[in-house]
Parts: sequence; C-alpha cells; structure tokens
Amino acid sequence: MARIQIYVSADMKRRASQLFEDLGLDPDTAINMFLSQSLCEVELPFRSRLSKFDRDRRS
Repeated sequence: MARIQIYVSADMKRRASQLFEDLGLDPDTAINMFLSQSLCEVELPFRSRLSKFDRDRRS
C-alpha cells in the first residue's frame, strides 16, 4: 500500500466525511473508488469544465 496525503479545509473534510458516512463509506473507500473509476474510464469520472463566469473572467 502507498500513502497519498492531501490538504483540504476543515469544513470540506467535515462535510465530505458526513456525506460518505451517509452513503455507508469512509473517506479512504470513497477516494479509492474515485481513483479506481478514473482508471477504468481513463478519464475523470465526472464532467470537468469551466463555468461561463470563469471563462469570461479569463478573457
């Protein structure tokens, strides 16, 4: 096993942990699911794009 260490805000950690708990998961399992699905699909398992606000702001 290898360790991955990330930093998130305390609020994000609390909210995500609660969501995962509600789904019957712990954060480690949820992150492993994300990584596994990314590898299976060979892409992010969700659509990633800039909002119109972000695109306009970059111009």
